[in-house]
Amino acid sequence: MMFSEFLIPASPVLSLVICATLLILLEAILPDGKAKSTKLVVAILGPFLSLLATLFLLSSQTESLVALSNSPIPTWIAEFKKSYLCDDLTVNLFTAMSVFVLISIVFLEAFLPKNSEKPEIFSLVLFAGAGMMLLVSAGSLLMVFMALELMSLPTYILVGMQKKDQRSCEAGLRYFLYGSFATVLLVLGIALLYGELGTLYVEPLKALLNSPNRIGLSNGRGGSVGVLAAFALMLAGVGFKIGLVPYHLWLPDAYQGAPTSVTGFMGSAIKLAGFGLAIRIFAELLQPITSIWSSMMGFLAALTILVGNFAALRQKNLKRLFAYSSIAHAGYLFLGVVSLGGGETNSSALQYYLWIYGLLFLGIFGILALLETHRKSLELDSLNGLGFEKPLLGFCFLLFTLSAAGIPPTAGFFAKYLILLQAFSQDQIEWVIVAVLGSVIGIAYYLKVISHLYMKAPASPEATFPVASKMVQVTIVLCALAMVYFAVSPTMAQ
Repeated sequence: MMFSEFLIPASPVLSLVICATLLILLEAILPDGKAKSTKLVVAILGPFLSLLATLFLLSSQTESLVALSNSPIPTWIAEFKKSYLCDDLTVNLFTAMSVFVLISIVFLEAFLPKNSEKPEIFSLVLFAGAGMMLLVSAGSLLMVFMALELMSLPTYILVGMQKKDQRSCEAGLRYFLYGSFATVLLVLGIALLYGELGTLYVEPLKALLNSPNRIGLSNGRGGSVGVLAAFALMLAGVGFKIGLVPYHLWLPDAYQGAPTSVTGFMGSAIKLAGFGLAIRIFAELLQPITSIWSSMMGFLAALTILVGNFAALRQKNLKRLFAYSSIAHAGYLFLGVVSLGGGETNSSALQYYLWIYGLLFLGIFGILALLETHRKSLELDSLNGLGFEKPLLGFCFLLFTLSAAGIPPTAGFFAKYLILLQAFSQDQIEWVIVAVLGSVIGIAYYLKVISHLYMKAPASPEATFPVASKMVQVTIVLCALAMVYFAVSPTMAQ
């Protein structure tokens, strides 16, 4: 019973936790940089085993694995089954998270300084990955809080781990302060919801929230003060994690100050976890209220798109430019979350977008990390001549940029199209129009990036581009090939 009811459903998370713990033990037993290859193998083994376990869950009847049975079961297993949702959304997000964590470890190994504490950094990434998985599979709001902390605390350390870099330390401190405040708001929202409805479990909460007499949703209008206040507080808490305006102020500084390979991890895996939580809360748990306040939430999504794109137009630093680009993408993704409030659509289009965005973001920041190691700068001019000097990497960067801009027939175009089509079907017409205008604005700064890539010579003849390691090149090319695959298979989001 323990094997089928606990170990199998939780195996993706346990794989990361066990390997992270093993890394800590190895570092304690074999310090001073000994057994580096063994520690790297353990770090890579974590997400790889997690991916295999997730694929097994994906191929089986996941809901039956954690379904309540009539036979007596231990109390702790019953509690686990109520607190851990192993449905289709869970295993689909687990697959993406495992891939993103694996790619992030490859880039961290390649680009972190040789004298850095890599095993500790790898263990932090693995623990953060375990927190992300628990976050998107949480069946209890208490589990949401614990998973959020397990994900956030290692990330705060990763952002500020360059202790001699003032910008990195400042970014880590700012991220910590904003993140702590957002967590407080989220916990306060959870407390209000518990005080109003008397439970922390998702399934009973959904049943109560769908009972108009219980929360005062008379004829689809209004609502109890406690539930509506909880909704507003949870919107602020989740909005911070996904970079939604006006909760986005931390994001450009954190992305710029963090090591470039860490920024790739934050913009892909952490963003994916944030939107997994948003789907759970706004499209499932608080769906009756989301439907009522869809216009307000659509406005926030449209505002996020416009702020992100307009701010990116002024940026000359590539990390800040793509940070504001990620804010704009958060607006499109949140519009997709809002359009799920109708209850008749599924999140496949949103998951499709998250896959594409995560891979292109990792690919872009993998190339930027390689660029930074040699040219010591990530201003726009540092891209000059890359398209001709390194044709393969230049083409990959071009493909990622075109996908981020949503230029047809790239995967990014289909991702935006499917999200906007879904929003249109839910009568979010005015916000769809704003989103299309935002995409047109965004083309300007993406074309500026491409012009530096192919239309400008390097600032100096000595500014040659370094030779990337085979593993880094293969990983970047695989991300680019994934863009091609998603472009020719948009039907997977239907």
